[in-house]
Amino acid sequence: MSLDSFVLSLIEDPADHQVLLYVESDSVLYNPRTRVAYPVKGSIPVLLESETRPATEDEHQRWTQPGIGRATGRPSAS
Repeated sequence: MSLDSFVLSLIEDPADHQVLLYVESDSVLYNPRTRVAYPVKGSIPVLLESETRPATEDEHQRWTQPGIGRATGRPSAS
């Protein structure tokens, strides 16, 4: 199940308070700066450090390709 746009706009990494990438196909919220993946179980993002896992190099390459992940957080005002 996909995360709602409103929910995505509220999510940030609990450790560094920056945006995450939502990779719906793999049910993860990914921090490319720290290479840590948070699981999304059903439609519930699990943003607990104890539930994270490191991303493999292949996952990092795939998840950071343009068009794969969707950025979380509110769009910045320009």
